[in-house]
Order: sequence, then structure tokens, then C-alpha cells
Amino acid sequence: MAPRVISLSIYPLFNNIYFPTIHTDMKHIIIMGATSGIGLRIAEIYATAGWRVGIAGRKDDVMKELRSRFPKQIEWSHIDITHREAPRQLKSLIDSLGGMDIYLHISGIGYENPSLNSEHEIATVRTNVLGFTQMIDTAFKYFRDSCEGHGQIAAITSIAGTKGIGQLASYSSSKNSNRPICKLLNNSPTRCHSISASPISVPDGFAPHF
Repeated sequence: MAPRVISLSIYPLFNNIYFPTIHTDMKHIIIMGATSGIGLRIAEIYATAGWRVGIAGRKDDVMKELRSRFPKQIEWSHIDITHREAPRQLKSLIDSLGGMDIYLHISGIGYENPSLNSEHEIATVRTNVLGFTQMIDTAFKYFRDSCEGHGQIAAITSIAGTKGIGQLASYSSSKNSNRPICKLLNNSPTRCHSISASPISVPDGFAPHF
């Protein structure tokens, strides 16, 4: 039986930091880029709530530790989204998890690079454009082929993709390319949401725990 379409909303976490929460009885979410920061914290929240959570990234020790804390909820996979085998690895993680109702993409890199170091520029594009595209496409095809198109995709992009940041030219450009992909895919039964995160100012001495 195909899962029904669900509703994704945004609510505040730690004042100005936002992440998606889903009001539904569905229980399978995969988080790409779940080994630090917002991704890790979201994985903890969903696992605590009883969801089956597939986590992926490049820090095996972090993922192993999280699974040890939530052995019934967590499945994990080492995935480098820039590699050709990444789509196959995502499909394998979906199988291990027992399905996927939501795909949340957080993976991305960026450098403050006013001198335009070519190595940094190319790495940014490879991760934020090539890696992003092949993983979003893989998630979309899964929903199309296995769930009659019903599912949710959410991607945390960046305000830099809208406004642009001079010293982050490649990063800004790469994030700008993410938004049209989400917009176009959102015209199908699968819902695709682009969430623009931005830097925040916090009081001196304040250290949010993710």
C-alpha cells in the first residue's frame, strides 16, 4: 500500500534555527548529512520520537555511536554523495530501513574563498551540485517507482542561494542551482521543499547543543 501524502511544516529550534517536522503517523525518514550539526540533531529528535531513521554521511564513528543509542530506530550507511555508487548506496539504505517516506538532504560544503582557489571551488560544485542532484533524483525516482509518487523531499539549502555572498561565490552559485530543482519536482505528486538556512547571531557565551 502506497503511503499517503504528508504535510511538512517548519518550526523554530534554538530561537532562529529551523528544521522540518512532520505531523503524520509515517515512520521512515532518511537524513543525508546526519553526522554533525543540524542533521545529527534532527536524527536524534526523530529517533527519540520512535521513527525509523536512516542516517548517512562520512563519519562512521558518529553514526555507530548514534545507532548504539537507538538500536531499534537507526540504520546507517557511509555515503559520499559525490561518488558514482552513492545512489545505489541510498537505495540499499532504504531497503535496510524498510522503506522511506521522507528524504531530508543536508549534505553540503562551502569555503570562504576570495582568492578563488580552484580546488575549493570544484569541490564545492561537485558536492553541492553533482552530489545534490544525483541524491535528490534518486529519492524522487524511489517515490515515483515504489510509492506511486507519494512522499516528501526536503533540502536545506542556504540564503546564499537567494542573496549571494561575494566571498562565497561558488557556494552561492551552487546553492542557487538547488532551488529550481526542488521547485520543478514540487509540481509532481512528490512534494519537494527547499529550506533556506542562514547564519545567525547569538549572545556571547551561548553554545547551542546539536
